[in-house]
Amino acid sequence: IGGGICQVSTTLFQAVYHAGLPVEERNWHLYWINGYGQPPAGLKGLDATVDDQSKLDFKFRNSTGNWLAVEASTVGGRVKIALHGQNPGWQVQLDPPVITNERKADPAMVTEKTHDLPPGQSRQVESAVDGFDAANHTVVRDGAGNVLRDVTFRSSYVPSRNVTQVGVPANEPLT
Repeated sequence: IGGGICQVSTTLFQAVYHAGLPVEERNWHLYWINGYGQPPAGLKGLDATVDDQSKLDFKFRNSTGNWLAVEASTVGGRVKIALHGQNPGWQVQLDPPVITNERKADPAMVTEKTHDLPPGQSRQVESAVDGFDAANHTVVRDGAGNVLRDVTFRSSYVPSRNVTQVGVPANEPLT
């Protein structure tokens, strides 16, 4: 949990979204992660969380009628995903995200004890980010202009907190 696999699922979801492919299953995070909305491909509210324990997955379907290759790579700490295949001739209309119901995050620092760090060492593990609702609308048309898909991906994020963990001795309770 929190190990970066959602960076991969989110980057794949954004590539699928931009290509106009049908999404079968997509779940958003509890909190918005600012790095997921970075241009050129990232849009606010377009993330995809996966978690096998909670049975959250990301699934899409290749409806192009032809082969599709997924190319994934990393550059530094960033994930890059490209979809390759024959162009189905679709026109993909991506509307800007509609952001509503913004909720301010509390900037106060919360300190949590942990046994995962050496005693006295600390690290910030969460940053305060405002909560909001997002609607990302897309329309996919075939070459003749007929609508193949008209979909709005909705997400609702709660405000996150500033959290710092501080290492304590193993015999010290965490509460």
